[in-house]
Amino acid sequence: MTGSFDAGTGILSLTGTDTPGHYTTALRAVEYWNAAPNAVAGTRDIEFKAGAGHSSTCHLTLSRFSH
Repeated sequence: MTGSFDAGTGILSLTGTDTPGHYTTALRAVEYWNAAPNAVAGTRDIEFKAGAGHSSTCHLTLSRFSH
């Protein structure tokens, strides 16, 4: 598995052949952090999409991530 993060879009991409357990471990390690000096507390949404290319086969939205 190879990972890359695009700070401009906020997209983390994990690619490559690996076990479901390794992908699960990587996704569970995702954290939200807002380093802006005027960050507003509140709920954030994180979406996980799995699939080949642009065709999504699994979509999960997690809410309730607080700053």
